[in-house]
Amino acid sequence: MCDDSDKPFLTVQETADLLRVKRRTLDNLRWKNEGPPWRRHGGRIVYHRDEVLVWSEQRRAPIAIEKTPRRPNGCAPGADQAQSAAPLSNGHTRSSPRPAYRQRPATPPRSSMEREP
Repeated sequence: MCDDSDKPFLTVQETADLLRVKRRTLDNLRWKNEGPPWRRHGGRIVYHRDEVLVWSEQRRAPIAIEKTPRRPNGCAPGADQAQSAAPLSNGHTRSSPRPAYRQRPATPPRSSMEREP
């Protein structure tokens, strides 16, 4: 029976499969000296399984610290409060005011040349 501990060295494809990336991504990381440590056995590039796992662990993303306290239901305080509805010209209401960049321009004043109806 072939156990993973029997083969400490992985081929490029096996390493890519272990890291769940494409072989080409691993090739690019090696070319830029940003990937896991590698060595050449004969003419073949191999990776040591333990070194790959250590490299992967070092690249682990930091845990985000949440600044806003959350309620047990997962919502931020005040998020469930109803906002006052702004009436629209068509009779409907909007739950939040229109952002400044979406404001409609004011109608220009009528010139003295235009006729009043």
